[in-house]
Amino acid sequence: MRDPARLQALRRLGLLDAPPDPALDRLTLVAQRVLHAPAALVCLLDADRQIICSAVGLPEPLAGRRETPLSHSLGRTLVSFGHALAVGDLNADGNDEIVAGFRGRGYQLYVFTAEDTSGLRWRREILDAGTIAAADCKIEDLNGDGRPDIACVGASTGNVKIYENQGR
Repeated sequence: MRDPARLQALRRLGLLDAPPDPALDRLTLVAQRVLHAPAALVCLLDADRQIICSAVGLPEPLAGRRETPLSHSLGRTLVSFGHALAVGDLNADGNDEIVAGFRGRGYQLYVFTAEDTSGLRWRREILDAGTIAAADCKIEDLNGDGRPDIACVGASTGNVKIYENQGR
């Protein structure tokens, strides 16, 4: 998170405290519609805050905010820990869960589930502890049972794993 090169590149973009951009708002709306998500955001992570560059579908008071502390940022976890990222409604509750893989030492695969409708609190569960360094994951119904499963490829571990949705 505090990598000086990343932070310097972020500041060079000039987007940290920029006014809302209608073109970026249109792209965020397209992302929300394509993903059938209740909300979509484009965020940048500074050293101590998450800047919300564009957002669609957020409830108040989040909708009016342009930044949040890093403690409220799922992106912080992904920048710090995750490399693979996939989104899908794994438990058929109408809300998407996030699958994130960590490829560093002690690699793991996580599922993040929102604990509230505002998206401020997330629960992290370990799906796989140490058998795959997930470089990419996809969420699809792989066995035809109507429930989305997870398929991940581990580049440095040299494996592919399928996580069958048991519907719990």
